Amino acid sequence: IYSKGKRFYSMKKIILFLTLFFLMVILWVSNFPNSNSAAKKQTLSICTEEILKPVVEDMIKYFIDSQDNAMDFQVTYIPLETMQREGICKKLRTELMSGKGKDIYLLSEHQRLIDLYSNDENLLLPDANKILYSGVFMDLSPFTASDSSFQSCFTSVTKAGTVKNKQYIMPFSFDFCALKRKADNTSSLEIDDCEIPLADLLDQKKPEDLNTAELLFNVKNWIGNSFDYQAGKVFFSKEDVQKILEVSAIQDKKTIDSGSNNPSFIYGRTQSLFYSTVEEGTEYEYIPAPTINGKPTATVFSYGAIGRTCRQPETAYEFLRLFWQEEFVSGEGFSIEKEGFTAHYCINSIFELEGIPIQSKQWEAWYIKKNGTNSPSKTLLKNADHFIDAINYITDTRFLCTADEIGNEIQNMLLKDSSDSKNNIKMQKNIEEASEMLFNKIRYMVME
Repeated sequence: IYSKGKRFYSMKKIILFLTLFFLMVILWVSNFPNSNSAAKKQTLSICTEEILKPVVEDMIKYFIDSQDNAMDFQVTYIPLETMQREGICKKLRTELMSGKGKDIYLLSEHQRLIDLYSNDENLLLPDANKILYSGVFMDLSPFTASDSSFQSCFTSVTKAGTVKNKQYIMPFSFDFCALKRKADNTSSLEIDDCEIPLADLLDQKKPEDLNTAELLFNVKNWIGNSFDYQAGKVFFSKEDVQKILEVSAIQDKKTIDSGSNNPSFIYGRTQSLFYSTVEEGTEYEYIPAPTINGKPTATVFSYGAIGRTCRQPETAYEFLRLFWQEEFVSGEGFSIEKEGFTAHYCINSIFELEGIPIQSKQWEAWYIKKNGTNSPSKTLLKNADHFIDAINYITDTRFLCTADEIGNEIQNMLLKDSSDSKNNIKMQKNIEEASEMLFNKIRYMVME
């Protein structure tokens, strides 16, 4: 009996010893730096436009190299080709609306800007102004509240992505329509005039000061943000539209007859603003275009958001915020010191985005670099100051939507008869039809 008890006791010691040994092995293996890395690695999914692929890839490289924790990204690119886009956009839109969307969305309006006939089917978000209220995106306010870089962004633009002071979409770049003129221009138009509703301004100023002929063919630019989805209201009447178009048509005929070349309303995009009529050593002033409701309005050209169901929101926000950091906005790029050399990322990536960056601290640096110089003249610096002055008068911002497509439609309707003096009666009829169309379609868009 004693012998059996001794053997039993020895067996228990062996089992206990083996149990402790295996536990130690398991703990050692689990803490080994190169083991189980796949299980520890975080994954973030991204949905973005194919046009942004070089920018996004560079951002991912920088983010991975600059983070201590392991990271993996799964990127879905929306193709440029129209026929391919429709099916992919439909699938991605269904996923987003059903709560099974991606973690991060990095979107550009490039497709809509280059394709006047772009429709809702080949756009992931046909109207981001509406989707703000759908609850598909995460509220970024808990992150932005303590983010000093966000506080220095242009607030009249960032508010386009808010609902009740909660930030659901973050604009990266924007555009606005402006009157560009030489600083010594004798026009009576002042920068404060941009805050007067356009129909009223036409009663106070000479048509040539506004160059109203240009308004006839830039309908979507003076629509501004003159409607409210939540309130279901349109802040103008068809009579306001008709007055603007009638004065514009008359001035257009005078301009054609006289060969006049007055200052004109132009986009704030660098392609047309900085390179179309730039003269060496010329000082310019910029006045935001008056709108039908008296609120100078910008439009968002690129933006980002985090999906509501994202499981790693802190990490997702750290990636998203790279798109408004000074390194990115200035075009200088990010850098990381490595062994024996400095690695550079995202150099000039900001210029891959359409429009003007939202980071106010870098507007001047961006303006100067976009003009292709590292040694700016005094005149160029003055122009940068005037440019920033104009931006500071913007009071409203919205995302591109159906209203812009209606503007294109009306522009095409009026364009065909504008220069034929024999078609005055037909032109008047077109103006009346266009005014009613614009008002009714935007009202329907808002009420839908």
